[in-house]
Amino acid sequence: CATGGLLYDLNKENPDLVSYGIDVNIKALDACNKKFKLVTNSDSAFFFDQEVNPDNLNLFLKKNNLNKFDLIVFDRVLYCLNESAILSLLDSFADLTDKILIDDFEISREFETQGYNHRDWISLLEKFNFKNTINLPTIYTKVNKANARTLIFQKYDGKRTAL
Repeated sequence: CATGGLLYDLNKENPDLVSYGIDVNIKALDACNKKFKLVTNSDSAFFFDQEVNPDNLNLFLKKNNLNKFDLIVFDRVLYCLNESAILSLLDSFADLTDKILIDDFEISREFETQGYNHRDWISLLEKFNFKNTINLPTIYTKVNKANARTLIFQKYDGKRTAL
C-alpha cells in the first residue's frame, strides 16, 4: 500500500469503502494510519499490516461483516518478489476475492525488455482460476524498455491447476 495514496483517494470518493493494506515499511504504514483517521470515524474500516497475515485478514473481514474483498490491488510491487513468493501470495489471496488488479511488468513478445522481472501474469493467474478481462498500458508513467501493464482479473468457475 506504500503510503496509502491510492486507497486514500478511493476512500475520499467512496467513504463507505473499507481498506486493508500491506507494506513492509513501517513508516509508510504510519502514514496510512494518519491519512485514514482523517477520512473515517471507524477504526475497523481500515487496517495496515507489515506482512500477509491470514488471521489479521480474516479478522478484518469479520469485523466489517464481509466474506471477501471486492478487489485486491497489487500496485507495482510484484516484480520485486521471486516466483515462490508470488505463488504463496496469490495462494493466500485467491479465495479472498473475485477480482484482482495488477499493475506490473508483463512479458512481451513485441519488444525486448530489461531492468525489471517481467512475468506472464495471465498464465500465472489462470492457475488460481482468474481470467484476464482488461489488459492495457500502465495507468502510470511509461517505463523505458519495460512492458508496464495494468491488468484486471476476474475469478471464473473451474478447477485450480497444480502448482
